[in-house]
Amino acid sequence: MPSTLTYFPIRGRAEVPCLILEHAGVEYEDKRITFEDWPALKQTLPFGQLPNYADDDVSIPQSMAIVRHLGRKHGTFIVYLVCNDVLIYCFRFIW
Repeated sequence: MPSTLTYFPIRGRAEVPCLILEHAGVEYEDKRITFEDWPALKQTLPFGQLPNYADDDVSIPQSMAIVRHLGRKHGTFIVYLVCNDVLIYCFRFIW
């Protein structure tokens, strides 16, 4: 099964995983679902959440869990660390 990243047809929580997959040169299906199709699909996903990344080995919800997995799998873990630092500093200024 090819890698698939499933999300709504908007930019959002799937953006960083998409960028990592592109950076790593991974062929994947960018599967965008409509809001009308969401209720039926929700029942089939881990925790009923999007984004969801799936390949031959895993099916992972939660964008940061996806980012960590992709970083380890494709040798782009430094990208995760940079994203993590950015998020930490964003929250620092919000709180």
